[in-house]
Amino acid sequence: MKHINFERLKKVNLNIRTVMAVLLIAAVYITAVRILPLASSTDKKRVVVLDAGHGGSDSGKISVTGSLEKNLNLSITLELKTILEDAGYEVILTRKDEDGLYTEKDRNRKIADMKERCRIINESSADVVVSIHLNSFTDPKVNGAQVFYYKHSQDGKKLAQCIQESFRDNLNPDNKRIEKSNDSYYMLLNTKLPTVIAECGFLSNGEEAALIDTQEYRHNIAQAVFEGIENYYKKDSE
Repeated sequence: MKHINFERLKKVNLNIRTVMAVLLIAAVYITAVRILPLASSTDKKRVVVLDAGHGGSDSGKISVTGSLEKNLNLSITLELKTILEDAGYEVILTRKDEDGLYTEKDRNRKIADMKERCRIINESSADVVVSIHLNSFTDPKVNGAQVFYYKHSQDGKKLAQCIQESFRDNLNPDNKRIEKSNDSYYMLLNTKLPTVIAECGFLSNGEEAALIDTQEYRHNIAQAVFEGIENYYKKDSE
């Protein structure tokens, strides 16, 4: 009868277990490496550029109440920034205070200002851009928010549609305006990202201008824009 070396057998079994354990650890590591990039791409932070129109020596439109568009734009933008950040977004501002984005040496301050805004946008890591403005017209009866997008940008069109729908649903159900394409606005022509210009109401309309003068209504405007942005991301992920 052949003698069995039990000590050697124990060592073989031990070696097999060690190899199996190493293989198991390696398999878990490889699986984790494959999963982690997917998780990080799914959890990628949403980044939005907010542009408060006008500023500095450029006051924009003047309301029938005497308010300056540049100040109202900034107020709405800062409200929107807070709402977005509370929801987990990263927000980049072009204009953070009442000053314009030009220097005293610039001969054409308006062009210098617009170029600087576009530079900030194009060098950012943002997904979308929303420029906040307020409108005016010779007919004081005209009212209602309206969103403009670059006519060759499908993503810009989708974003404009979402914000326009939100304006109607959350701000003014009687607003019959629809999003509108444009191929002449400087910012729409010179930014690489999906960009919209949100004209949030008419300062030439007495009733709308009085509403816009209130902090509560400006917050409501910001909330409506936020919900439009949210809906854009939801549709984009479908």
